[in-house]
Parts: sequence; C-alpha cells; structure tokens
Amino acid sequence: MRDTGSSVPAGPEELFRVYYGYVRKVVAATSAIRAQDVDDVAMEIMTRLIERDVIGMFDPAKTFSYGDKQIPARFSTFLTAQVSLYVKGQRDRLGRQHKRELFVIDSPPPGEDGGLSWADVFGGSEDDLSGLDAAEWIRQARGFLSTVPRRSDRDNCDLIMLFDELVSQVAATGTVNSAETAARLGVSSAVTGRWVRWLRSNLRQQAALSRRVTIAGDTYTLAHVRQAVAILQGVKGQPHVRQPLQRAGNPLWQLDYHKVARYERATFAIEVPAGDHHRPAPHVLTAVVHHLERVAAT
Repeated sequence: MRDTGSSVPAGPEELFRVYYGYVRKVVAATSAIRAQDVDDVAMEIMTRLIERDVIGMFDPAKTFSYGDKQIPARFSTFLTAQVSLYVKGQRDRLGRQHKRELFVIDSPPPGEDGGLSWADVFGGSEDDLSGLDAAEWIRQARGFLSTVPRRSDRDNCDLIMLFDELVSQVAATGTVNSAETAARLGVSSAVTGRWVRWLRSNLRQQAALSRRVTIAGDTYTLAHVRQAVAILQGVKGQPHVRQPLQRAGNPLWQLDYHKVARYERATFAIEVPAGDHHRPAPHVLTAVVHHLERVAAT
C-alpha cells in the first residue's frame, strides 16, 4: 500500500483508487476467504467503507504516544484497522455460509399459511406498498428498482434481473435456491447473497428513495440526488459538474447547474476551496454539491 501518511483522500473516488489494491491484498491473504470470492469481498468492503464515510470518521488531530513523543494519527493506519474488522466479519460470514446452502427466504410463499405479502417476503418498506396486490406490488417494485443507481462503475448487479429471478422462484417453490440463482445469473453463491441483501435493502427504502424532489424546476428521485452528491464529491482535476454526471448516466447532468450555483451562493455563505493555475477554484461545483446535500437532507 502506498504510504500516504496522515493525508486523507479528498473523496470516495480517490479512496477507491489509492486503497482498493491494498484492501484486495488483505482479503487475498485471509485463508478462510476462497480465491473466487476475493474480488467480491474486497468490493463489498470498499462499498461499506464509503457508505459509512470512513473519510469523515478519521480524526487527523488525534495523536499517539510513542516513547516520549506524540505521533500524529495516519489515515493509512486508521483505515487498516477498519479493513481488518471488515475482513474478520466477511471471513466469519463466509465460513458459516459455506457450511450450508444459502436459502434467502425461509418462509411460506405469499398468501399461504402465514398470509405473507410479496413486500413481506422481499423485505419491502412498511408503508402502503405492502397492502397492494401481488401484481401491483411487483410492478411498482420493478419500476423503483429501475431508478436505483449502481453503487460504483464496478458494480454489475442488475437489480431488475435479480428481482425477476427471485419472484419466479418464490412463485414456483416458495423459496430461493442460491445455487440455481447463481447459475442463472452467472455468479457465485456468495455474490448472489450480497446482491439479494442489496436488493432487500433498496426495497426497504423504496418509499423514501423513490420520493421525487424538485431542483431548478425539474424533478428527480432522491436516489439519483444522493448518487449525484457522491459523484461530485469525488471529482478530481477540472471541477466540472455535467461531464462526471453524464458519464455515470445520472439524469442530473441535464440540470441547469449554473442557475443552481448562482442561487446557492447568493443565499448561503459557502466556503470554496482555493484553486491554482492547474485547477480553478470550484465555485460552481461546491455550490451545486451544497444545494444537492440540502435537498437530500429534507
């Protein structure tokens, strides 16, 4: 791992670029994690670190005693401790999982003995969606899942394909067989388990993340607003707004971001990082992120 001392990555993209190789090496060196699971486990850990805002968790002012000296905290050391905890958790989970076949659903089919709805089976949100009939709930769930952005450019989980496969299996047998699902999707059972957890997590948040918000006269889902914030916070080099969003397929690339930036800067005292002759001060980018963060928090 490159020694970055106490310097902290500026955002998720830099965190991933600098430390993914190191995390993968730590995972690969863990004997309980099979070779075919290394990439998936490493990606899972990086995703969790970003979701938990590991950058924000680091306190650069913290020091440690070494002899008669006070040594400043290093981000690389802090991250290593976090990665070690996740590796242990992944190792223990995979050890349990490999002892038995993974059954994602251990409950009767919808409408049978337990009277479960599809929302109950798939861990849907506890709102009025759970009261819809099966066909309508499935239609709305598929529509929502089509708006959920990928977690990163390395994420190849097709939520719609996964959802359709699980619905088909549950309708036929009342359970989901991980081996069959993995074979149909062309991934390992371990990956299937992680994808299903990601699917269920999204369905539990369906009402909130599918909520539409208005920005500069146009409407977007909260899920896409959150994705846009993560993308723009990781922008390096020239402080562009439109290009990184367009590359990621985020619909906010069509936003009138100059209008948004003018309003935000006129309304709030926004601290803008200094620029130089290599990279202009990111006035517009900073203001747009500030606005999107406010919208996402409402």
